[in-house]
This record gives sequence, structure tokens and C-alpha cells, in this order.
Amino acid sequence: RQSVQLFILSHKYDKIADCITGELHRGVTVLPATGWYTKKDSHVLMVITRKADLNVILRHIKLIDPDAFLSVGSATGVYGKGFDTIKTGKK
Repeated sequence: RQSVQLFILSHKYDKIADCITGELHRGVTVLPATGWYTKKDSHVLMVITRKADLNVILRHIKLIDPDAFLSVGSATGVYGKGFDTIKTGKK
């Protein structure tokens, strides 16, 4: 049950988000961003998914925007719909 967190930066963020939600049925959060070097407004997509789904998502992103910038990291303790439930030790 390993999970990964992706941050995706692309001028085609809307097409990538539509693909991930519509075709791959995964959630996407769109975060407003500003490139500090360029001072241009942008968007960052955040996706948390199972590690087993990573290659499929990466293939779709590459088809839409081969120049997209991605950061992929391991995510531990992912709770909520589609993932683990919060366990507090108390009932």
C-alpha cells in the first residue's frame, strides 16, 4: 500500500488534470503558484496515488506535455477516501 505524491508543473495543467480525473479516475488538487525567477503566475497540480498507478499517470502526462516538470516523492500516512482510515487508538 505504498503511495506517491506528485507535483506537476505544466502550461497544459488543465488538460493533464482533466485526464487524471476523467480517464484515470484519480483526484487532483490545483494549487496557485508564482514562479519566483520569472515572476509569472502559474498552477501546480498535486496528486496522491498508489505507487502501482504511477507509471500509467506518467505516460499520460508525457503524452499531453513532454516538457512538464514533475516531482515524485514517497507519501506515508495517507488518509481519506481511497486510502487508509484515520486510526487514533481510541474508539
